[in-house]
Amino acid sequence: MENTTLSMVFDLVKYMLPVILMGVFMWYAFKKYTEAVKNKGSEADESQKVSMPVRFQAYERIALLLERISPVSLVCRVQPYNDVVEDYVRLLIDHIEQEYEYNLSQQVYLSDAAWQMVKAARIGSVYIIEEAIKQTSASTVTDVKEAVLSYCKTHPIPSEEALSYIKKEIRAIF
Repeated sequence: MENTTLSMVFDLVKYMLPVILMGVFMWYAFKKYTEAVKNKGSEADESQKVSMPVRFQAYERIALLLERISPVSLVCRVQPYNDVVEDYVRLLIDHIEQEYEYNLSQQVYLSDAAWQMVKAARIGSVYIIEEAIKQTSASTVTDVKEAVLSYCKTHPIPSEEALSYIKKEIRAIF
């Protein structure tokens, strides 16, 4: 009888030991997995905390760019070096290009659609200046300014459209 009881205990240990070891192993693996998921989530939150202010600043800079390349803003802000119309038109276009090039790096923080709008605004601003000059045959710098301002009153301004898109996108993000 003693042999039978000992045999039964031995059989019980023989079957229960692997189950207990497997349970301990599964508990340990699950614990490590949940810790890893928790750490990954906190790293993502930390990354989000760092990247959001940078993205927000990029959108601010793009909004400033769009305001500065607006033809209306340009003719009010940029003063000519001389009275030659071609020099003034070149100066206005150079200001647009310089502003754009200065902010090229911001495209990594914007969506592709937003950056396409910025590029279109740049091209559109140059087009407006050139088209306003062609339509009025401006002969003085004052004529150029008036031509651009009157053209902008009757036509959509690409930088304003892009700025509207940027504002809508940033509201959706933040």
